[in-house]
Amino acid sequence: MLRTWHWVAVGIASFLVLPAYAQKKSSGRGTEAIVGTLLEDVDSLNTITSGHTRDIGTLKQKTDELADKVGPGTLEAIAPVTKDVELLKADVSELKREVAGLKALIDKGAKKLFWMTPIFQIRIRPEYQRNRIDVSSDAKDQDLYYLQRLRFGLAVEPIKGVRGVAVAQDSRLWGTENPVAGRDATVSNDNNLDLHEGYVLLYDLFTPGLEVQSGRFEMQFGEGRQIGRNNWGNVGRSFDGARIGYRMADTFRIDAFGAVIRDVPPLVVSSQPVATQIGVGGGPAATLTDMNLYGLYATVDVWKPLTGDIYGLYVHDDKTADASRIGTVGARLVAKPVAGLTIEGEAAVQFGVRDTRDPTGRVIEADHLATAYHLDASYEIPVAMSPSFGIFFDSASGDADPTDDSSVRYEPVFPTRHAKYGLMDNFSWQGIWVVGPTFRMKPHPTVGIRLDYRYFGLSTDGGTIRAFEGTTTFAPGGSKAIGHEFDITADWQAMEWLRFELGYGVFAPGAATEGATATVGGVTRVLGGDAAHFVYFQTTLGI
Repeated sequence: MLRTWHWVAVGIASFLVLPAYAQKKSSGRGTEAIVGTLLEDVDSLNTITSGHTRDIGTLKQKTDELADKVGPGTLEAIAPVTKDVELLKADVSELKREVAGLKALIDKGAKKLFWMTPIFQIRIRPEYQRNRIDVSSDAKDQDLYYLQRLRFGLAVEPIKGVRGVAVAQDSRLWGTENPVAGRDATVSNDNNLDLHEGYVLLYDLFTPGLEVQSGRFEMQFGEGRQIGRNNWGNVGRSFDGARIGYRMADTFRIDAFGAVIRDVPPLVVSSQPVATQIGVGGGPAATLTDMNLYGLYATVDVWKPLTGDIYGLYVHDDKTADASRIGTVGARLVAKPVAGLTIEGEAAVQFGVRDTRDPTGRVIEADHLATAYHLDASYEIPVAMSPSFGIFFDSASGDADPTDDSSVRYEPVFPTRHAKYGLMDNFSWQGIWVVGPTFRMKPHPTVGIRLDYRYFGLSTDGGTIRAFEGTTTFAPGGSKAIGHEFDITADWQAMEWLRFELGYGVFAPGAATEGATATVGGVTRVLGGDAAHFVYFQTTLGI
């Protein structure tokens, strides 16, 4: 009968443990969650069997005591019960050995397999634009197009402190693959697949907090105004280089890095180094394209209401007739003096030399000195839907006369600029000032809505800046009013791995924009005075 109780106990244990295992397995993410659940269940089963062993020992002790009290004749009567107890004890011992073997097998499997983590993301974004790059209805440039980006890869960590990551990426615009006569995207393969990230990271090296990263990897510091991932772009941004970092808990972080931005091998064509005559379409042109980036970025957060960043960056570009050696130093502060209130400020100064052209077209080396500033403040009201009101201001120096020997136009490094200077991405942190209010709210914990208004003005009397997807020249002596932009975006985190985003922007050009010239892809257009529109709907699925 006791043997029967044994199997009843095992059945009850299975009934209690297995549903919990199934629930944990379904709710966990990745192989680490599965292995952790299995190990927890093995420990639970060990606890149950240990309890059975103690109960069996107690039962045997009480049986022996009873036999001593009732006399020798009673031993023969309870002999079958004693036999069942011994068999039950043997079964429990065997069960414990099997559990121990299962745990060892799981540990061994975890070391061989479960240190790999898959990486996957697919993003599709249809966009509609009208008059966006020329603000003129005469050009008939309205278009609806579809962007798609696929990323997949693997992160491996065979031992603690060593991590390797490889992420491939396919970026494409629907229908543009091999657009020649008689061919279409359905029968084309233009090899859009590339390596987005591939690096080795050694962390807690020699001492906790020290790490070394080398290969191809993303970088983002602060709000990305100087160096960012540019994740909005269909390709994104990653750097070929190395980085050394040190982190002291959550109070201090410093990173030193170097990256090769462009490098032309010294091959020989027609007895001349190809590095001096790389051209487009096979035609030689005198251009050197070697370019390197070096930087140091530190963050201090020892006092919770205030976080400070300080950085130094250096870009060495040997491009012939447009070479530059520009250093950037700056600081960023984020203050949260009271609950709900956030104030952020950032300022940067650039210095160095860069090539310019005098009125005759001769290349001259100009001294470079430029500045850029950002300031914003926002307050989130502690009520339902978390409404937040804010105001922002951005300014960056421009150059009214780019043909003299003084260069004062701020040159952005490698920023994430999307939505910082308008949803339509027609401007950057260069030659303009921007001011406006912003409003945010969350009608549901998974839904966010944002409204922004921006007024754009020139920071100099005319000049040339990167705007409207090209190089734009504003005439001197006139208005500095570039225009107004109103943006609205809504996002919905439908599931942990599924996100939707919808956005609309409209730009109304000012007096300075109408009549300015923009060169895009070698074609120069005169900008008009019509409103520009931009709409997108983005779906992102990933783990």
